[in-house]
Amino acid sequence: MLHLRKIKFLIFLFGSYCLPGFSQWFNLVSGTADHLYAVRFSSKDTGIVVGGSLNQSTFLKTTNGGVTWHSEHLSNSKWMYALEYIGNGVFIAGGYNGVMYKTTDYGTSWSPRPSGTTQWIYDLDFPNADTGYAVGLNGLILRSTNGGDNWNMLAYQAPITLLDVHFLNASLGMAVGFDGRIFKTTNAGSTWDELNNEDNRTLTSVCMLDKDTIIACGFEGLILRSTDAGQSWNVVVSGTPNHLQDLTYTGNGVLFAVGNGSILRSSDAGITWTSMNYPVTTNLNAVDVVDVGTAYAVGMAGTIIKNDLSLINIFWDETECMIYPNPAMYDVSIIFPENVRIEEIHIMNSMGMIIERHKTSFLSKIQLSVDAYKPGVYYIQFVGEKYHGIQRFAIAR
Repeated sequence: MLHLRKIKFLIFLFGSYCLPGFSQWFNLVSGTADHLYAVRFSSKDTGIVVGGSLNQSTFLKTTNGGVTWHSEHLSNSKWMYALEYIGNGVFIAGGYNGVMYKTTDYGTSWSPRPSGTTQWIYDLDFPNADTGYAVGLNGLILRSTNGGDNWNMLAYQAPITLLDVHFLNASLGMAVGFDGRIFKTTNAGSTWDELNNEDNRTLTSVCMLDKDTIIACGFEGLILRSTDAGQSWNVVVSGTPNHLQDLTYTGNGVLFAVGNGSILRSSDAGITWTSMNYPVTTNLNAVDVVDVGTAYAVGMAGTIIKNDLSLINIFWDETECMIYPNPAMYDVSIIFPENVRIEEIHIMNSMGMIIERHKTSFLSKIQLSVDAYKPGVYYIQFVGEKYHGIQRFAIAR
């Protein structure tokens, strides 16, 4: 899951309640309680999230940076674990019982693709628009040479469940999974060599930064690093005992790792890691960073969080950012900090749908009537020159 993307790393501090402890990430309203397992964005505003439950699959699409999400449940599918963006509007998704879907219009419509297997698919990776790989249950390894339209099963070395695959190019790739097993191919998956790893903790994700430098993460906060093309591995101090579920590389030595109660960031190609705060308590399963400096992470119970790394460092403290009364009955007043220029606010319902828009004309205070709204939870989205945030408020009568 390598994403060589150039990022402008300017820090943006915001919390869903304007609390400084939430630091860089803020919560989005997904509109679903289903578990979410994979996320891919084609641009900072347009992206797909997949997941599901025992009863149905979940496909979410946004075209406005996660402000609102369109939900779809495709037939004959349940949990969807894997997602990859190929380019030109093409996404591939895979999951339960080998089910695969493809879209060529940025997720507006999906059509099934034959995978040739009923094994669960846990990850997908496309080093180019034609060549793709999938891994999953009981050592499953698939390859496509026509953009995911058809798949062929490849040989594996042991019947061990594989959880992640990453190819540096169409020929050179790595796969990791249960019991700390690591496999490598140099011939487009025709054969795989198992690499030596003395740590038997499950590995959940792998990134090849180049042909020699490889990072893998897994259970109990495990991070492994190799600088000799996988011939030897060093355990890196992650600073967390929690399971890590996904890695992404943004280029320039910067990586993100997410997991159960953790978001980690490295700026030195995985040598050292620092913990990032985020505004949810649910476990995170996947992370994606797009090339304009925006990060998204998804997880259990419909969790989607966002970090706009390209925005200016603006700090709001609780006394400056005020919505009152909260809960409100018939009217609500909003006071903006003097150093923040807000152009427009959006009122959203509990599903994240925009139900009203207001121009603020850079005023420091506005008053809104909420008399027509039913009691419940709502959100106010702030849109400014260098600021974007969401706050929660309630109506109670």
